[in-house]
Amino acid sequence: MEWSRIFSRIMEVKSYVKFIMKDRCINRGDCIVIFDNPLEIELHNDCVKFIVKDDTAGVLTANGLEIFDESAREEIEYWCIALSSTGFKRFSIKRK
Repeated sequence: MEWSRIFSRIMEVKSYVKFIMKDRCINRGDCIVIFDNPLEIELHNDCVKFIVKDDTAGVLTANGLEIFDESAREEIEYWCIALSSTGFKRFSIKRK
C-alpha cells in the first residue's frame, strides 16, 4: 500500500467527512473524530490517529502507517482505504 498517497487523499476529503458522517462524528477544535465503537478515528491536519480504549492503536501520516495494536490492523487499514476512496468525495457531492 502507498500509505503516503492514502494520507494525502484523506486530507483532501477531510472537509467532507463531517457532512457525510454527521451521525458518527464530532469536531474537537481542528480535529474531526469519527466514532466506530470501539475505534475512534481522529482526523488532524498532520495525521490520522486510530484510538482504541484511550490508547493509540495506529497513526497514519505523510510518512506512512504505523500500527501499535496488531489486533486493530485490519480495521485501521479498512478505514484508511474507505476514507481515501474516490467514491467518498463523489458521494458527498451527490448528497449536496
